[in-house]
Amino acid sequence: MERIAIFGKGGIGKSTLSGNLAAVYARQGKRVLLVGCDPKHDTTVALTEGRPIRTVVEQSMFMDQAGGDVSKVLVRGRLGVDCVEAGGPEPGIGCAGRGISRMIELLEGGGLLRKGLHDVALFDVLGDVVCGGFAAPLRQGFADKVVIVTSEELMSLYAVNNISRAVRNYAANGIALAGLVANLRDPGADRSAIERFAAMLGTKVLAFLPRDPAVSEAEMARVTAVERSPGSEVAKKVVLLAKELLDFDGTKTSAPTPLSDEAFHALSRRAFSGAFTPSQESRPSGPGGQGPVFPGVPGPASLTETVPQEAPVASGPSQEDLEKALSWQAELWKNSPGSNDQVWGAPDQWRRFFCDFETRRHARTRLEIQAPVVHIWHQDLECSYATPDYFDTSLPAFFKFPWPKPAEPAGDDGPRSKRGRGPGPREENVVREAMTNLRDLDIIHGGGKKLDETLRLAVAHAEGRAQAVVVHSTCVPTVIGDDAGAVVKRWQKRSKVPIVYTNPAETNQEVDLGLLLFKELRSKKPAPESKRGKSVNLVGFPQGRALAELAHVLGEAGVEVNARVLPALHPDAARRYLDARVQILYPNGAYAGAYKEFFEPLAIRTVTLDAPYGLEATAAWVEGAASALGMKARGRANAGSARKTEAPRWAGARREAAGRGLAFVVDAFHLARLTDPTQMWGIPVLRLLKEMGFGVHVLCHGQGAKEAPGLAYFQTPSELEKLLKEGAFQAVYSEYAFDSRLVAAGKAQFSLDLFEMGFEGGLRTQAALNRVCGWSFYKRYGRYAGGSR
Repeated sequence: MERIAIFGKGGIGKSTLSGNLAAVYARQGKRVLLVGCDPKHDTTVALTEGRPIRTVVEQSMFMDQAGGDVSKVLVRGRLGVDCVEAGGPEPGIGCAGRGISRMIELLEGGGLLRKGLHDVALFDVLGDVVCGGFAAPLRQGFADKVVIVTSEELMSLYAVNNISRAVRNYAANGIALAGLVANLRDPGADRSAIERFAAMLGTKVLAFLPRDPAVSEAEMARVTAVERSPGSEVAKKVVLLAKELLDFDGTKTSAPTPLSDEAFHALSRRAFSGAFTPSQESRPSGPGGQGPVFPGVPGPASLTETVPQEAPVASGPSQEDLEKALSWQAELWKNSPGSNDQVWGAPDQWRRFFCDFETRRHARTRLEIQAPVVHIWHQDLECSYATPDYFDTSLPAFFKFPWPKPAEPAGDDGPRSKRGRGPGPREENVVREAMTNLRDLDIIHGGGKKLDETLRLAVAHAEGRAQAVVVHSTCVPTVIGDDAGAVVKRWQKRSKVPIVYTNPAETNQEVDLGLLLFKELRSKKPAPESKRGKSVNLVGFPQGRALAELAHVLGEAGVEVNARVLPALHPDAARRYLDARVQILYPNGAYAGAYKEFFEPLAIRTVTLDAPYGLEATAAWVEGAASALGMKARGRANAGSARKTEAPRWAGARREAAGRGLAFVVDAFHLARLTDPTQMWGIPVLRLLKEMGFGVHVLCHGQGAKEAPGLAYFQTPSELEKLLKEGAFQAVYSEYAFDSRLVAAGKAQFSLDLFEMGFEGGLRTQAALNRVCGWSFYKRYGRYAGGSR
């Protein structure tokens, strides 16, 4: 089957040409499928007696997941042409591109694009290629030949250049640019300029179509020009064009060579004559013009942490080994964002085991308010899996987020308590949560109506029950152009309950209610220090059982926990926040911005201590907290007593860990994660694992001067696979929810969600890691589940 896509600027004559080509092929006895990929759904009107047909997005089967009988979307037009129209949203809302993509999926799933059903399939695609949806016939490989319709006008030629980029991007799918069709507006236009431009793109002009009254007469009669006026000049040229398209062999054609924007505008001033010399600003820098030159930078300067002297040292690379590792390529990572999943399917994803971007994005999303509110999430369901709640762990997630899953609710959500225990944040503070759950039809037609209906129900439910309704809009509504803010404003005028709108994807709509409360605290004058007692605020500490245990240990040392905030905040805790004498900040780099903007300016003493992970660090943290309140001796005594009590249990856990190994896969950018706790959610993983008695193995991407104990290098996927499979370790660190690479290698997986603070929390961490290392399921059955060869 010949599959031809017709592209071009809006209003240039694509639909007219598509209908006429369809008529030519049908009159030659060919079976023709004409597919309109334009939301205006007017491609086929010339073959359906001027009556718009029912579009695919209007069909009930549009939401069917399985391929079924899609013949109902076909309308048999004049001359036996099978007609299909994608359709789309009303102008100004939604995403027509998704409608086109979904239509192509349905046609393919239903077998309408199989060879043998039609001889020719013509795709009439909307104007300029503004997104991947409109390029669906190319992206999904359903068009073999591309024709771009243009005129002599500048913006029409500019569209040609852009569309050529799309063809080049998808050339690997077997797509070839057959050429341009010049639908001239001015009979005296410079045809040679268009031909020179086509040559620069690596193609040619297939036909020059003159302005012919036969075309407009046929349109008024709702027929094609080749039917009404077969002897007209334009009809003859379309017949010749139809033959040339069938004769075109895309396998003998190279991918197009579109111009840069700068080159296009410069050459268009000279009617595309002569050569183009780029300006200094546009030239690529670096050796051979391949990219930017990075100035030399020293190796990782943060690798200075040492293991406490009293802690037993397990096997693994030394700090000096890690400092030297990969320093030769450190400059390549100077400007690296370190993000892992900003772009799915990245070429280097095979060696990435960290999900920095997803984790830090969630940390910046909001401060969880613990108050009676109704939450509305204006998003698709999948977004919930990428950004799960800090407290509600019932939802599945794509990633292993670093906060521990609380075995029981523990939060400072109401009146202060010496043990720091309070009601669970979800059970008593959230009145109701709702999600608009945007699906394909909502993406195409816009989600405003769904949000409006959800708000109607939420406001009715909230009256008399909730203090506010909070609308969280996300990236999908923003991308498709939903005016969610306007919908919220309408309801803000009607509702008796306050409605707050927040959208992190819009810089002017990122509202964090919890942090706004702290802005108000700046203007309040705290009580005299003498009246504030021996109390502290804990900021940024992971919620859960371990934090409650730490609060109890502090209480034994005479230190009262006044409030615990971030990621959660109860309004009562905010109101009494300045009653404490000291605020202790948890050393998490993801919270650094919030600390600087909201907490450090407050009229309260700020202290930052190393996070309490491990026997020694927990004792030091308790002593440091007490010292901040002038009770150093009591803090040291209580911490030392607790340390002595727990030491035998730690020694037993270390004996169990002896001979067991844990591995990390890193590159030059992620190397510092192992020794800089602020980059690992406050957890000093290398020091802590060695203190617990585990052997540590580091697999580095790149080249090293020499191997070191526990330190190995790899450069290719096969080398990494070999190291993972043959390594003398039982588990590997990965922040993916399920890592098939580890399954194939027969290794278990661990991540930061297993790590807990404090004496008791550390023992639970040891026990969890020992269980992971002792789990041999993947070693025995990984070849079945992970695709091992």
